[in-house]
Amino acid sequence: MEARNIILITIDSLRWDTVQYMPTLTSLAEKYFHSSRAYSNGPSTPFSFPSLFNRNYDPLLDPIKIRTPTLTEDLKQSGYKTIGIVASNPYISALSGYQIGFDRFEDYISLGGRDAKFKLWKTFQRFPKIVRNLRELYRWYVKKDITSSSGGQLVVDSFVRQLPAEDDEPFFFWVHFMDTHYPYTPPLDHTDFSLGDIIYLNNFRRERSGRWRDEKSDDIDRLERLYIDSSTWLDKQLSRLIRVLKERDLWNHTDIVITSDHGEAFGEHGFLGHPSHLYEENVRVPLILKMDDIVFRKEEMIELRDVPTTLSPFESYTGKNLKEEMEDSRFIPLRARHAGGRSCMKKGVNLISKPEILEYGIYGIVTERYKLIYDEEGEKVELYDLKEDPREKKDLSQEEVRIKEELLQIFKSFIKAPLNKNL
Repeated sequence: MEARNIILITIDSLRWDTVQYMPTLTSLAEKYFHSSRAYSNGPSTPFSFPSLFNRNYDPLLDPIKIRTPTLTEDLKQSGYKTIGIVASNPYISALSGYQIGFDRFEDYISLGGRDAKFKLWKTFQRFPKIVRNLRELYRWYVKKDITSSSGGQLVVDSFVRQLPAEDDEPFFFWVHFMDTHYPYTPPLDHTDFSLGDIIYLNNFRRERSGRWRDEKSDDIDRLERLYIDSSTWLDKQLSRLIRVLKERDLWNHTDIVITSDHGEAFGEHGFLGHPSHLYEENVRVPLILKMDDIVFRKEEMIELRDVPTTLSPFESYTGKNLKEEMEDSRFIPLRARHAGGRSCMKKGVNLISKPEILEYGIYGIVTERYKLIYDEEGEKVELYDLKEDPREKKDLSQEEVRIKEELLQIFKSFIKAPLNKNL
């Protein structure tokens, strides 16, 4: 069978529930497969992309030294032309080894030679406060460029230029957008906010990132509206990308995956942005699949680790195809029971988070009904019933003791295990 083209579209910081404001994505979600329960394996870029490209839970693993073939390497070995266009994000740039396997790779970061860039980035990562300040300065400095309101437009421009004129060999494109990442800067003709409002709201977000406590602030509502404006602007660029594929008669020969690396918080649990917390607003993501032979069900839990196995032509990750894995114990088996004796959980998704200083870990597991979060600092435990309490407002850790203890037993073995193993 003739190999189909593949396009992986990742949208930084896009919440799963923001798709409803994006007409292009909504149309695709209605026509093709759209997961209602897809999860990132972490709440920020360094904790999600290792699983997306390498089925790896460990964000500290140096991508340049990874021995397991990446998704890109698998596709390249299978005869695909591989092209990466990544809006400026150092965590998934050549600085962090993500150019591996690509014939062409653009990350819009120009700080000198690749070796020098990589060493500089790794050195600064040892000093998280310096990294945060430099990252902030960098974002505002390049506001007129790739991380600005025109970012999505420039990324699509590059995609159109590099799209093969002839369908002589299959291609794999990875296209990453930053338009929904802070700072939120939609074009002034695409928002009701003035330039002064945009500057004020982004400063509000910056000053309170990760530590906001007042969930009633009107500024949070305004900030979320600005975020949605950025999302709808990006949606127009996605529409243009799709239109070009159809005009060049490539649409029917191309599989497309659209997802996000994590969500974005707007005060639901007293935080803004995507700090080291594992609540739904940070780890639940959209996942749209335009492809044949989908083995998922809409309501079934899917994690980003499923994507490389879905797209790879090989079985190099576990020696099994995706359908076999879905039926296997790849998901953590939870042997909890209801009072009536029925199984209350069938499978789970692992979530991992660590603060930048990496002094302690925060781990989680999502099951078909429950989420348990374990914070190593003080051994704090939270348990939520996602069926009855989807907003995670009521901690059941003191009420559902049996379920909590059974899940904690799994955690004890999980935390001791190397994070880059198939758990």
